[in-house]
Amino acid sequence: MSIYHDLNDVRMDLSGYEDEQISERERRRWSARAARKLRPRRPGRRMLRVGAAVVAIIVIAGMTLPGVPSTLANLPVVGGLLEHYVQAPDSGGQEQDYAAYKTVIGDTAVNAYGKLTLNEVILEADRLLISSTFEPNGDLEFDYRTQMPPQVTINGLRYEGTTASQSVKVTGAQYTIYGAVQLDRMPEQETLDVRISYDTLSGDSARSVEEPWQFDIQLDNSTTLADSRVIELNRTLPLTDGGEITIRKLISSPISTVVYFDLSQASEEVDLQLIGPDGQAVAWSESYRSAEPGDLSYIRLGAVDWQSGEYKLVPVTPGAERHILAEPLIIP
Repeated sequence: MSIYHDLNDVRMDLSGYEDEQISERERRRWSARAARKLRPRRPGRRMLRVGAAVVAIIVIAGMTLPGVPSTLANLPVVGGLLEHYVQAPDSGGQEQDYAAYKTVIGDTAVNAYGKLTLNEVILEADRLLISSTFEPNGDLEFDYRTQMPPQVTINGLRYEGTTASQSVKVTGAQYTIYGAVQLDRMPEQETLDVRISYDTLSGDSARSVEEPWQFDIQLDNSTTLADSRVIELNRTLPLTDGGEITIRKLISSPISTVVYFDLSQASEEVDLQLIGPDGQAVAWSESYRSAEPGDLSYIRLGAVDWQSGEYKLVPVTPGAERHILAEPLIIP
């Protein structure tokens, strides 16, 4: 669990109040929602960096806070935050705060190639996001072009989805290793047993790792599930040129919104826009397109507030000048 959860668990005497106690799951859900609503009022970059520096001083001094897991004190001071890797497309450069949905780990594994510390993990929508810190030994040629793609098993099921990896040099002896593992669906269990293994180095130092760095952790998925939506759509929209696009499903989490669609019957390149109640398109993050039968395309957008009004998906032409190709699909 993160430090924020632990601080929220401090006991207080509420005997003078008659309000009914809410469950831990409801408390976390409302806490996360309040944080998102107040996000524009968060301190600027300078204040946030000062806060990070205070945490770093505590770690350097080897201090721990009452009730805070001891693993926090063992995290590398320069350990990369997942907020830096998953910069929300609509953030305007503001620092994000995903504390309600991340798990801080701090476990370390060592083999002949060096020391790897698993920093943070976030499960959101259709992907698992991972941050680690790697300290290669002196014999391994390692730089930002060397990738360490993670292998993931969740509750005994191996996920073979697309994996993204990024190595960021922090010091001469440390690298932050970011990873994203694409899942074919969002796990529905609240408690997840996760195994993360690094058994391959790619790039100039490409090789198989005989003794992989391996971590067995447990994730609490209840907060993410409470604040996420999976909408099965399966709607086919005729296009103006005679082809068609089929919108399969939409997965919405507090971090991103993903739309899966079928382009196998589309005769031209098609893009999708998610239009909010203010008439503006939700900011785009990444996409994958394929017209091969049986292969699904997807587009990832920023997180949305479904309580703010009506959203609709609109097939459009790619590029700066958008032309509408089909009637909008209202998201129920």
